[in-house]
Amino acid sequence: MAFDKDLLTGKILSHLYPEYKVRAEGFERIEKPFMGTFDVVASNIPFGDVAVFDPEYTGVADNARRTAAKSIHNYFFLKGLDAAREGGIVAFITSEGVLSSPKNELVRRYIVKNANIMSVVRLPNNLFTDHAGTEVGSDLVILQKDTTKNRELSEQEKRFIRATDIGDGIIENEYTMSVAPLPNTKMQHGTDPYGKPALLTIHHGGIRAMGEDLKEHLDIAVSANLNIDLYNRYRQGAPEVKLETEKSAAKETVQPEPEVKPEPAAGQNLPRPEKREEKPEIAPPVMDLYDLFNFSQEERRLAQSGLKKKPTGKKPKRTAPSKQRSLFDQPQATTANQTTSINKVEEETARPTPPNVDMEQVYAAMDWNTNPPINGFYEAMMGPPPPSNGQN
Repeated sequence: MAFDKDLLTGKILSHLYPEYKVRAEGFERIEKPFMGTFDVVASNIPFGDVAVFDPEYTGVADNARRTAAKSIHNYFFLKGLDAAREGGIVAFITSEGVLSSPKNELVRRYIVKNANIMSVVRLPNNLFTDHAGTEVGSDLVILQKDTTKNRELSEQEKRFIRATDIGDGIIENEYTMSVAPLPNTKMQHGTDPYGKPALLTIHHGGIRAMGEDLKEHLDIAVSANLNIDLYNRYRQGAPEVKLETEKSAAKETVQPEPEVKPEPAAGQNLPRPEKREEKPEIAPPVMDLYDLFNFSQEERRLAQSGLKKKPTGKKPKRTAPSKQRSLFDQPQATTANQTTSINKVEEETARPTPPNVDMEQVYAAMDWNTNPPINGFYEAMMGPPPPSNGQN
């Protein structure tokens, strides 16, 4: 499985190696099922003090993991160890700051507590001159994951943690100073790409000679420091993890076997199981427009069938509109005389007007001096009726 955050180079890599899983995204996007499963984790990791957002590192109590998330090169070391299985190999080309910076002491201590050092090589500063056009100090660090070791740190591991000022403001890792450099290299004082004093390693012989010298150095270091028993032991017991591109097989559903209860012996009374009363679920009432307007069952039936209610010949009595009362009105008692007069008015109002009565004669016989007309009442009653618009 390969990770490349750049989309273009990720696409190129996927076409060059179509049989492998290539993901054009950051290493922090790797899922938990893949963690602790890889035999080898190798990369020329990014350089710089770029922080990485990873909840497994930024929100934990471990100071080393929180510190590693603040610089991407430190983060790659701890994340690479998490991705490798027990006994697996982590091989990174990284900047000199991982081993030489005093700020990374917590990260280096975490590394040696969870891995064994196989090899640390101070690479020549002119290694990338021919292809990248830059001279930068870098280290090749090869580790074997071992989180189960229960021993004190060795002297070499203590040197790996410490960084010492060797003069002129140059700080170097004690482990890199204790191992012999590659053949055909010479150490000299100079400045790093940022103009700060640095100890430079210059190789004389070209890129092919660098490769041959590095191969010889690694053959010796790996054969001496690789714990092959540790590598093979966890390799055989490592869980098998399928890539995302493979279709997972359908999971078989295992049905539990029915429980066989022993039959009671003769004459043995077993307690009867208690019966649980099943309460029916009460559904909420459903209201429709007929309920909203208080339709009776007969009116509802007629409305649904499209029929009209037959007139009974009797007109309903009209009641006088009640005056709207407010919350502050005092209740008033109703006397018998008032009730009688109200009923009398209702009866008179409910009586139909005789069809042969001439309304003009009725209004002409009225004494308008004693009963003056209300505004527009006479004109409204004597004039022609207004046109009907279909509204009440």
